[in-house]
Amino acid sequence: YNRLIKAQDLVVNALCSLRSVVFSACAYTTHAGPKRATWGEAEHEASVLLKVHVVRLAVAVAVSLKFHSRMAEMFNGPSDVEKGKVWHALADLVRIKGLLTAGEAVLIEKACGLYEEEAKLIAACWSKVPSGPSLRVDLGRSRKCSQEAMGRRRLFGQDDGGEDHGGTPVPLVLLQVLRGFLMHPLDKPWGYPERFLNETHLA
Repeated sequence: YNRLIKAQDLVVNALCSLRSVVFSACAYTTHAGPKRATWGEAEHEASVLLKVHVVRLAVAVAVSLKFHSRMAEMFNGPSDVEKGKVWHALADLVRIKGLLTAGEAVLIEKACGLYEEEAKLIAACWSKVPSGPSLRVDLGRSRKCSQEAMGRRRLFGQDDGGEDHGGTPVPLVLLQVLRGFLMHPLDKPWGYPERFLNETHLA
């Protein structure tokens, strides 16, 4: 029970921090003081686009926390993942991708940690061999081009034949993308000073 309460507190803190980042970024770019009077059309457009990117990525990070919780549960459970649990995780993934650009969506697909694995024939239980590939969740484990990785492929995208380190926590990937957008307006007429980024890091 104590672990449950602590997990709830961590989720609440994460969501409150995201809200703080969104509010601060939108406030800084909206109330730019006297500089705002000198903005041209390009500056106004850049300011609006920044707000759109910050808000959509903040929402995507929030949804990805739920997605990662599902993935961690499946990763720590039985090796054969129930299809019902996968459908719920895929529904969250679709919501996340709906908030991303095409390039960002491809990045998340490669990092999500969902795999298909060909059924292995075991002489002792021929009758119990599944008819098709089984679903697997793999997070943070290196898989090189060896016997260990044979018969396994990503559920999304195509393998490039190189090293496969398993899935990566999607919230961490999205936070880095969000951080990249927050760095765009630094010390620009329509942006905010560098100290703002220190505040977001604290959040």
